[in-house]
Amino acid sequence: MRRNWQLYAMLAVPLIWLAVFAYWPMYGAIIAFKDYNVVDGVLGSRWVGLKHFERFVESYQFWRLIKNTLTRPRCRSSVMRRRSGCSGR
Repeated sequence: MRRNWQLYAMLAVPLIWLAVFAYWPMYGAIIAFKDYNVVDGVLGSRWVGLKHFERFVESYQFWRLIKNTLTRPRCRSSVMRRRSGCSGR
């Protein structure tokens, strides 16, 4: 270990990067599966599983939101709006 400490130091940099940018954001994704309460925080809130996803899919606005999600990106800038015929609404 003492002989190769430089190698371990070089290995630590990508491992820290991986932990910060790949695994830490997953902590925040847990909130979608919880009945979030500010007082309890993310980890202290009650687990509800797919309840919020079921509610979204069963919503009367589900298909409208899906359509908007798929069609709006091509209308993003004013230049693209003129070219593609998007009205911007």
